[in-house]
Amino acid sequence: MRYFLFCLSLLTWFSCKEKIQAPDVSGQQVDFGFYRMDQKIFSAKDKETLTAALINIQNEHPSFYNVYFNHVFPVGPANNTDSLADAILDFKNQPLSDTLLKMVQMKYDDMKSVEDQFRKTFQYAKYYFPDLSTPDIYTYISEFGIQGFIFEGLGGKDAIGVGLDMYLSDIHNYKKLEPDNPGFSDYITRSWNKDHLVKKAMEVWLSDYVEQTNGNKLLDYMISNGKKLYILKNLMPEVHDSIIMEYTSEALEWCENNEIQMWSFFTEKNLLYETNLGQINKYVNPSPDSPGMPSEAPGRTANYIGYRIVKAFMDKNDKMPFMELAKYKDAQKLFDISKYKPKRK
Repeated sequence: MRYFLFCLSLLTWFSCKEKIQAPDVSGQQVDFGFYRMDQKIFSAKDKETLTAALINIQNEHPSFYNVYFNHVFPVGPANNTDSLADAILDFKNQPLSDTLLKMVQMKYDDMKSVEDQFRKTFQYAKYYFPDLSTPDIYTYISEFGIQGFIFEGLGGKDAIGVGLDMYLSDIHNYKKLEPDNPGFSDYITRSWNKDHLVKKAMEVWLSDYVEQTNGNKLLDYMISNGKKLYILKNLMPEVHDSIIMEYTSEALEWCENNEIQMWSFFTEKNLLYETNLGQINKYVNPSPDSPGMPSEAPGRTANYIGYRIVKAFMDKNDKMPFMELAKYKDAQKLFDISKYKPKRK
């Protein structure tokens, strides 16, 4: 079974300084399920109720049941609902677990606004990717382990798992869990909140369709990540660029005002064709800064430039279907066609 885990009317929408023309998607029909598995599993007060809920999930949502209880939340034997129910009840009775469940309940008791945002985003996805089915959404709790995953759900259609306990940063300090764990650094967890939830879930989904470019140079990573950002921006045109890029407003403004300086840095240091993964990761992976650039520069600056290159390419190829862009593998050719040149501010 396929699944991937991540630990981890024309309207003009304005997003920061850049505006895009968003198509009218009001007529796009999307059909998707929004399944609150977190509530179904953890709201049960006694073993009998919980066991019945587990059997129901096992029968009605077998793919989710298998991935969740075997890989995401392997708290007990998935093949024995009676023993699994005991293990879940033991988990619920732990003080830290009780606190976690209460936080999720407080923050996500009502998810109508999130479901509505998914619906709007899926309408844009249907417009740009008409041949793809609209994925179902499954919410769950992972005990601070897995933020999201994609799997083959009901009827073979795509399904996205969303770990609600990984979107609590405005009410929970993740660093207190494991102070020495770099995965819980502030520059990473600052975006683990409700505002970023749909964007991050869509990123998980797109990762199954946006193909990596062929090479192993920094330019290849820039273009691959730039394709995702460009598509995300068009699937969520009403969302602020700071959400799409996962920057603070100040960091985004710095990038917009210093694009030519960033580009000069990458070209003058001969980094575009760098193949050392350690060097590449400094500019494409989450980081508090970009080594060698001014202290105001955020991390992942190569991805920002990659997005700008892809945008320049699509501005010249505005009839290209998004699926063709997603499958485009030749980073050098895309770069050459884009004729990318940052403008002076």
